[in-house]
Amino acid sequence: MASFKGKPDSERVEYGYFRKVIVFLESEEDRLIIGDRWFFEDGEFDFKPADQGCGGGSSRVIALVAEARTNHFSAFGIVDRDALAVEPHWPTWWEMDDGNFHAARPLGEYIRVLPRWEIENYLLDPEVVEAVVANREGRPVRRGEDALQTIYRDINSVVSISAAVIAGRKHGIRVDDELNKIPADALPQQIEKHLGDAASCVSELTQRIREFGAPLPEGSAAHWERISRLLDGKRFLKRLDLCGRSLSTKEDRRLELADQARNKGMLIQEIKVFLDEFKREALV
Repeated sequence: MASFKGKPDSERVEYGYFRKVIVFLESEEDRLIIGDRWFFEDGEFDFKPADQGCGGGSSRVIALVAEARTNHFSAFGIVDRDALAVEPHWPTWWEMDDGNFHAARPLGEYIRVLPRWEIENYLLDPEVVEAVVANREGRPVRRGEDALQTIYRDINSVVSISAAVIAGRKHGIRVDDELNKIPADALPQQIEKHLGDAASCVSELTQRIREFGAPLPEGSAAHWERISRLLDGKRFLKRLDLCGRSLSTKEDRRLELADQARNKGMLIQEIKVFLDEFKREALV
């Protein structure tokens, strides 16, 4: 594990002298969205990607927070919900009640877990996605509940793909991005081919994902708000042709979506709650 003792003096001054609250995120992409697009005006935070030179992800965030706090820095971490899609965290992964989910703190006192699959889920605001897709397709923008049509035309496929990803995790099988390109009618066969015997649990997992949206009417904003928590956000954006291999590619529209999501400011309030908690706890 890297040590803060080896950091340049300038970085140690940044941590120690200005007394900012350090928030570790899973990747540079997360930092560009959360720190550079959404909460750049809040000068009390120093958002740090965990993937600087040695890989990122939730486990790296946890390690960096622990190390920083050992060195008496005020540090916290934010990780994706999919960090819980492993043993022994399955009960929390499937927790439907938001209060119980946030109270669980399965990864420690200083780590907050997003209630949605990953940061890309916060870019899947139906009206934001509809506006970007409508511009790309050169057609009028649908508003309100009509905007959900863009999201829901692919939702069944993404539910199946998300269930396949979860099944793969349970059985140690990596699900590649090829499934994102498969037509809806061919998906079941391709999932079975890809997962082999592990595909037997996909139907059950699909139903469990759908339970997050029940009994709300499918196609409604309320239904989307619930079921989208357990959908693979990055794969959904790829299916909508809004996410490339990296933020630097022309076809990747995540930063554009992030800008529009900030203007709406609704879903990202979930993250602001975490930041407000960090501020309060940093004063203790």
